[in-house]
Amino acid sequence: DGNTYTASDDSITYVLTNAVGCDSVIRLDLTIDSLAASADYVNATTLEGTILGNYEHFEWVECQGTVYPSVAADSSLIFTPDYNGAYALMVFNNSGCVDTSDCKTVTVTGVETIEGEETFTLYPNPNNGQFTIDFGQTFNDISFSIYTVSGQLVYLQNASSAQQMNIEFNGAEGIYIGQFSTANGHYNRTKFIIN
Repeated sequence: DGNTYTASDDSITYVLTNAVGCDSVIRLDLTIDSLAASADYVNATTLEGTILGNYEHFEWVECQGTVYPSVAADSSLIFTPDYNGAYALMVFNNSGCVDTSDCKTVTVTGVETIEGEETFTLYPNPNNGQFTIDFGQTFNDISFSIYTVSGQLVYLQNASSAQQMNIEFNGAEGIYIGQFSTANGHYNRTKFIIN
């Protein structure tokens, strides 16, 4: 009929008459699946997504012009990126529709102590993989481990006695968790950034 419909509608009917006078009634039963994605800041380094409508899956994507590489698929609507950048929530339904939220810029900075009884200093932070750990006092039987944010052990260095350790870690850019522990139970963990 040449009309554009933007909402579901089941009240439209057409009466067609053929050449011999017989008529047929055609009823349009139009259902439009609504789908909307939005992203808002939880804090300076974390985004929270909201999805309206039925969806099949979603992805957190990095905004790079017209290219949106996926950084996290179907994991969580709360997203803390590993790198500085602009990120959006992209949502897909089973009808092939896609909606993408506005891009939000996140700057990952600083050191966050996660837990532990002993303090230590990791510097510089951010760094290029070469950094120093200063325990503030001398400990015996020290282990320093580096984990990815998903919990995979990627580095381990032991020392029989140290107040400082110089670390040379050849890891990809991102956020890591540095943990030190001693044989007699002293420990702590902190996040750090390699850029």
